[in-house]
Amino acid sequence: MKKLNLYQVLIVLFIALFLGSGQTYAQQQPLSYELQPNGPLNPGQTYTIKIVGNTDRGVPCKQCFVNASFQGDPQPLDSIEPAKNITDNNGIAYINVTSYVTVNREVLLDIQLAGGQEHKSQVVLLSYNNNLLLSVISLIRKVVDLGIPFPPMGNVYPQITHQRYEGGLTRTIYIKSNKPFGTKLFKISQFNSNGNAQLLRLTQDQEASVEISAFDDVNIGVQACSTSKGDDISCVGPSPLSATRITDPEAASKSVELQVPNKGLLDSGSPEERIKQEETQIDNNPFSRFFKSIFSSYK
Repeated sequence: MKKLNLYQVLIVLFIALFLGSGQTYAQQQPLSYELQPNGPLNPGQTYTIKIVGNTDRGVPCKQCFVNASFQGDPQPLDSIEPAKNITDNNGIAYINVTSYVTVNREVLLDIQLAGGQEHKSQVVLLSYNNNLLLSVISLIRKVVDLGIPFPPMGNVYPQITHQRYEGGLTRTIYIKSNKPFGTKLFKISQFNSNGNAQLLRLTQDQEASVEISAFDDVNIGVQACSTSKGDDISCVGPSPLSATRITDPEAASKSVELQVPNKGLLDSGSPEERIKQEETQIDNNPFSRFFKSIFSSYK
């Protein structure tokens, strides 16, 4: 067998080293990441993902586009900031990811080279503690921070206590409502046959009167709202009432108070009993104290 001299051995080692080095770059991952902190986190806490992009030679991928997205069904207030980013001169980009659920989430990362070559996606697993209480509290706090109001706790159950007719084309109906916790405003509207609403009155009072047609059946809706502006998102209802037409104007004009059939209610259920049941349910709800604490911040 032919022997190799020292020079030949060095050449072989050099070539092997060179080829080995080239193979290391060829196998360099085009997209790697580092998760901070290294979880698991409570629902509502934020992960920072450090993304490191490389070319197929292991050189930092400068000014390369990075996209991030949640896998699976969207969840309330899912957040990726920014969802689209560009790596710096070291091939690095950072994104912040927040979820409010109690299950693990998957985030898909994609990086695109300057030449437009797309690399295979990288999946990042985010672990969250299974704590429903923290999930609800974090979600509520985020909603409040965004300025989205919660409607009052409970439903509104109005009744038409009586009506008056003093001649002419209109009559006055008197409405009394319960006041669910968090209510700052009542909206009373009239609904036509198409379901379109015409606002009749805004009031802070549980007892109020409105003018309606005397000789038409009129559908009324009452909403209880947690904000003084009465945006629909801050309201419960509308709870419907029906004020049937006056059929004997002469007799009606001689009466001080006229009754409305079934107090305008569309069913025979007792509003008082429903209110009592709801108040009991709210008092027994473990989140009710926390919910009640946030209504004071609404304007």
